[in-house]
Amino acid sequence: MVRGRAAFEAIRASGPFDRVAVVTHGGLLGAALKSLLGIPADRNPFGFFNASISRLRWDANIKLVTLNETEHLRAASVERLDRTGDL
Repeated sequence: MVRGRAAFEAIRASGPFDRVAVVTHGGLLGAALKSLLGIPADRNPFGFFNASISRLRWDANIKLVTLNETEHLRAASVERLDRTGDL
């Protein structure tokens, strides 16, 4: 949780950004979110699908906007089902 929070804080402090994409594994993301949102370490409320998208808004307060979005993966799967031989 400490390492995840520190990474998010360092990214935020590195400049004024409108948006930032952070690519990480679910364990670190869950730990960072728990720390940032004040969720106790012994609780594990988050689960993430591979390649899912979660959105965080960090202005004066921190707000979890979306969690574990996968709609983009469904769209990609449908497209791949219609195509063959070009992985």
